[in-house]
Amino acid sequence: MGGGMAVDPRPGRGALAALCLCAFTHSYLLFQTFPYGAYYALHLLGGDGGRPGGRVTEDTVGVYAGLFGCAFTLGRTIGFRPWRSLRRRRGERSALLLSLVLSALLSVAFGA
Repeated sequence: MGGGMAVDPRPGRGALAALCLCAFTHSYLLFQTFPYGAYYALHLLGGDGGRPGGRVTEDTVGVYAGLFGCAFTLGRTIGFRPWRSLRRRRGERSALLLSLVLSALLSVAFGA
């Protein structure tokens, strides 16, 4: 038919290793907040230190810790369309690299 060489559709070992690292990083970023979400809620929302008028108590901290846990997924839901359009304009590789760089920088900025 075409006289060109056949292209192997399977990714190479380097690409496969990079995708595995991306999947691990994504899972880590998603689940890293669960062990200390309650401490974040107590500290950030004014319940720590026994200050009077704190909005979060030990009885209600679970609700706020759950909200911190779902914030990552909510951000993914809101950011889906802009990332999709970026991927279509710039290509999958550029969008993936940009998302990895931003994940790394923001994880460091928020103390992961």
